[in-house]
Parts: sequence; structure tokens; C-alpha cells
Amino acid sequence: MSPTTEPLSAALQVRQARADEQALIRRLVASARLDPTNLHWQNFLLAEVNGEVVGCVQIRPYPGLRELGSMMVRSSYRKRGVGGALMHAILDQSVPPIFLECPAYRVSFYERFGFRVVGVREIPWVLRVKWILGNTLVRWLTRVPIRAMRWDGPSVVD
Repeated sequence: MSPTTEPLSAALQVRQARADEQALIRRLVASARLDPTNLHWQNFLLAEVNGEVVGCVQIRPYPGLRELGSMMVRSSYRKRGVGGALMHAILDQSVPPIFLECPAYRVSFYERFGFRVVGVREIPWVLRVKWILGNTLVRWLTRVPIRAMRWDGPSVVD
């Protein structure tokens, strides 16, 4: 398939993952070089176009908090509404607050959905340890800083 920026609205479906898709989820996450921990199919939503899985996202549950993670869209489907559809679907079924970590260059994408950058003191301790380790390692390897973000629910617009 050649890259295009044509929207996929009619062909795109977001659905709950199934048990038989655990290996697929692991391959998707590995292909995007994302955090390979806590990949449980029950926590995932998948984006499908004409029966092909083209993206995924999950909410990782931790004691007392939730983290959005494993957000990825196959490169040939980016900028076509897949990421937005996944975000709307996962946030529509989530209870705030939701935390996430992302490269600094991805902050504007998540801000579109109401996430805001937070300082290290606002990150719950479970994620703070992960963020410090990840930020140190990723920044050392790629020179790209990692940002922590928080979603407190849908924004109220007057």
C-alpha cells in the first residue's frame, strides 16, 4: 500500500483486543520500540482497517492509578485519523486521572486530547521511578527528552 493522507473514517474500526491476539500485540509494540512490559490483551484496544490491525493502545493498571501506553500506528496509516480514533475510544472508557510518558516531540499530539505536561513531583511514585529510568536511558541513547503527562478528564468548553 502506498502512503497517503486520505482519511479512513468508513474503513476504520476500533475494538477490544481478543486473547488470540496477544502475540500480535507483542509484535506491534516491539515494532514501535515501545515499553514491552505489562502487555496484557485485556487492556488493549486495536484499530483495524479492512480486517488488518494497524494500531493499538492500552491502559496499564497500577495500584491506585492508570497509565496510557503502547500507543502505536503503523507508519503507512499515520496522519489518517487512526491515532485520534484510538485515543478517543480509550479515553471514552477511562476514568481520570490517566498518566503517560512520551518523547517531547509527541506532546502536541496528546495535548489535543486534554493531556498536560506535569513535573516530576506530580507523577505518582510508581511511574516516577519508571520515568526517571526511562528518561535517563532514552535521553542518553537518543538525546530526546521524555515528558510525563496527565489527563484529568474531558475539558469543559464554554
